[in-house]
Amino acid sequence: MIRITLALLGALILISSTAMAQEMHVEGYADFRFLSAGPPDSFLDGGVGKLRFGQGEGDQAQQFQFAEASMAATLLLTGDVLAYANIRYDSRQRTALDALEAYARYRPVSVSRWRWSVKAGAFFPPISLENTGIGWTIPWTLTPSAINSWVGEELRTIGSEAKIEWRGDVDRMEWIFALYGLDDPAGALLAARGWSLNDRITGLFDLNRLPNATEYNPSARRIHPFREIDDRPGWYSGVRWRSEGIGSLELLRYDNQANPSARRDGQLAWRTSFWSLGAETGYDDFVLISQAMFGETEIDPTPQFNAITKFQSAYLLAGYDLTDWRLAARVDGYAAQQQNAGRNVPAGEHGDAVTLALTWLPIEALRVTAEGIRNNSWRLQRTVVEEPPRAVETVFQLGVRVFF
Repeated sequence: MIRITLALLGALILISSTAMAQEMHVEGYADFRFLSAGPPDSFLDGGVGKLRFGQGEGDQAQQFQFAEASMAATLLLTGDVLAYANIRYDSRQRTALDALEAYARYRPVSVSRWRWSVKAGAFFPPISLENTGIGWTIPWTLTPSAINSWVGEELRTIGSEAKIEWRGDVDRMEWIFALYGLDDPAGALLAARGWSLNDRITGLFDLNRLPNATEYNPSARRIHPFREIDDRPGWYSGVRWRSEGIGSLELLRYDNQANPSARRDGQLAWRTSFWSLGAETGYDDFVLISQAMFGETEIDPTPQFNAITKFQSAYLLAGYDLTDWRLAARVDGYAAQQQNAGRNVPAGEHGDAVTLALTWLPIEALRVTAEGIRNNSWRLQRTVVEEPPRAVETVFQLGVRVFF
């Protein structure tokens, strides 16, 4: 995987130096965190917590951290062809330097109301209404909703996507369809750990940590989320409507088409499908964003064992932009119901979370965000490690991002 990462970076350097490029734009940031977190241990340390930071034995309990550094490059190769790549440095990744996205897009110039485009490579599926910044960050908070935390952890389109757009005087419609591979393990983390609220986006070559409370072999508690196991593609399709002065509404159907009986190199394929619905509106400097998701993920590796996890989540975010200051509040609700054949401990759950954030932007190159999260959840799986099923978690973060 290190060789693949280095090859990718080498290709980007080669592209950036070519005389074909008409325009090149590079941006990035360094992220520092000051934090105070309570129990239980974070899931990133194998614990049963729902947040990125917890009061555990690992480095997640530190009060000061260099969280990450991210850099993105956009190249306009011709008037129709664009190349984009986003890399991140984080010493806690499998490889300290990893890629989040890398793709090329072809969009012919159009003077009519209709326009089309295709892109290919590795990129996030068009689900989130929050994560609109570099490095898949959010302008309103440090931590995304439960929905988009999971999207950043387990979903990546490694394939191609086609889009058709109709542009009216006020309204705009978009239709998308994608075919992709290397996402057969998607759903494993959601089934084994449940929902979470965290901004620890998984790199293309990173591994996801399953909690110690799972019944998996300890040697298999780290899984690669972006692998092809059954050699058949997944797909998603969606529609988006936007109207000036009103807002937007979008609907997407996602199905990775994985064979729930397939396995390769010790990893199982999870058949994961869901519906996602999002809406955004606002007035002057006030913004409302809401999303809902429901679906299921399934494995069926042997006649004696199968598991189906149905999941649901929704959130509402309210934001107020005062130019130098931003205020945001978000309410999350989530649940999962698991049916296990051959397992004694159910892994169903339900919970809710409240996130409050205040962001100060004194200059263009600096963003300071104070964020507090209170998460209240119930998950019977915690009893496996002698923890009560209900946990109320709190974390306060002061995030300082320096942009370039």
